[in-house]
Amino acid sequence: MNVFKPGEKIGKYKIVEVIGRGGMATVFRGVDEDLDRPVAIKVLHPHLENRDEAKERFRREARAIAKISHPNIVEIFDYSGEESETSYIVTQLVSGGNLKELYETHNPFPPEIAAAVALQIAEGLEVAHRAGVVHRDVKPENLLLDKNGIIKIADFGIAHLKDAGNMTATGQILGSPYYMSPEQILGGPIDEKADIFSFGSLLFWLLTGKIAFEGPNPHAILRNIVEKEAGDLERLAPAAGEDMAQIVKRCLAKNPHERINSLSEIVSFLKDYLKISEVEDPRKELKEFIENPEKYREERKKKSITIWTEKAVRLNRNGAIQEAMNLFNRILALDPENSEVLRFLKKVESARVRRKAVRWCASVAVSIAIFATAFWAGATLLSGRPGERNLITQSEKKPNAQKPSNTNLEIPGNQEKQESSENINNNNTGNIIKKKTLNPRALKENNPNWIKLLKGEKIREVRFAPKPKTVDIYVDGKLLGSYFDYQFTTLPVGEHIIRFEPKDKECCEPAEKKVKVYPPKSENEPPQIIGMSLSFKPASLIVFSNKPAEILINGTKMGRTGEFIEIPLDAEPSKTVNLTASANGCQTWKKEVTIRAGKKTNINADLSCNQ
Repeated sequence: MNVFKPGEKIGKYKIVEVIGRGGMATVFRGVDEDLDRPVAIKVLHPHLENRDEAKERFRREARAIAKISHPNIVEIFDYSGEESETSYIVTQLVSGGNLKELYETHNPFPPEIAAAVALQIAEGLEVAHRAGVVHRDVKPENLLLDKNGIIKIADFGIAHLKDAGNMTATGQILGSPYYMSPEQILGGPIDEKADIFSFGSLLFWLLTGKIAFEGPNPHAILRNIVEKEAGDLERLAPAAGEDMAQIVKRCLAKNPHERINSLSEIVSFLKDYLKISEVEDPRKELKEFIENPEKYREERKKKSITIWTEKAVRLNRNGAIQEAMNLFNRILALDPENSEVLRFLKKVESARVRRKAVRWCASVAVSIAIFATAFWAGATLLSGRPGERNLITQSEKKPNAQKPSNTNLEIPGNQEKQESSENINNNNTGNIIKKKTLNPRALKENNPNWIKLLKGEKIREVRFAPKPKTVDIYVDGKLLGSYFDYQFTTLPVGEHIIRFEPKDKECCEPAEKKVKVYPPKSENEPPQIIGMSLSFKPASLIVFSNKPAEILINGTKMGRTGEFIEIPLDAEPSKTVNLTASANGCQTWKKEVTIRAGKKTNINADLSCNQ
């Protein structure tokens, strides 16, 4: 046990109180008296000071945190050094408690809150992985929360650095049992995939309130992680949706090679997932939830049902029936008696039954027609003279003979004709040929994935996948419409010029390419995906200050105050950066700033300087 008491000092830091204890260290709330700011001081237990392995692990934690600069990672301020009699690490103080405490007082989490929390964790881990740091102990207790709804990943005590040697002894298991990956338990190679498994276990818990792999004791838990599958997320959290269930399942694959490849894929999914519910600012959403959970749940439930209903109806209208049904299922999970959805589903089911009946009648009619034709041909052949063909010529036709009537089949809810018949005289024989003209909209409702004839053209359903999704779609130079109205459509087989025009002209450059639409190989083949990523324009930043200063962004020197600074944005239309202004004789000024593609941001930095 540490002997430090409130009021005592460790280096230049004054102890205020104990805020946590673990197997290796005690964490104190403290004050940096030189800068007059609160800090967290993690102090190695005295009985571990003589153990080289413990001190080395402590040093590695300090190095791991120092390698990463991100809003979702705790910031390191100081490290005692290896030669100090007392080993300690000083970081920013995050005073909002941890994720486990938040869940215990605010459960259950709506799916949007679970995703908002998970997105911040994923973004922090993604940056850590790019820096060569694998956390290896992702769990609710190591995820801290500040008053602004920002998640901070903490406790890199057993983190693995790719550029350092392996410290884990043979047979030694590091990590928390509930969230540990199979390879950690079995002593296999550890990389980023271990964190992805732990993240999947954490997301399962956020969505369901249940541990993915439970057991009566740690040994049973470890065995279940290696041998058993997690519970059915679609059943345990139906409001989360099928897509979310599939992502969690992929994170929890036993074989690391079968898991999601990187956190960037998870980050992209979670952003799209939140956009479905029109969550624009996950941090703001989380802050509102923390401030008044009951009010948030009620308002979010109503808002989600309204948004999902509108999107589901539109998806169904555009032929994306499976996506529509997924949203309807999520609505019914929140409101099982939702009359609007139940009425719509009943209408869809009635239409399906009527279409099935129409197809059955049509198949019977075709069979009768084939039988009648065969019978007529045989009778004609038998009645004709040997060596002659019995032909019905145009002159032999009776003037009052009736033409075959058109066959018009209607899709319920669609007043357009599905099928019409056109009589064409064969100039050579005088026989009447029935030519069928198919309506593509009706065909799409019947079977959207198969080749159909449209005035001699073969068509195929396609799905557009622009990034970002807020674009207008042009096909062969003509405007098709917004992505949200035309995510799914049909195109003739062959080459087309596809162009995605951003709705926000300032953020991105248009994307265009020649695409070949291929005929499907089977009736059940899914739509062909046509995807392109738009190039984001750089964000610009100007910092004004009361004294000339050097400007650093995420630790990199970018210019000076008053200068126009451009910041490339490669993957997303916006991001949060750590902005620092420093000048001789002044305290370093820091601020988190969100920059957006194609937008200019003006910042005022008020430096506190010595007179």
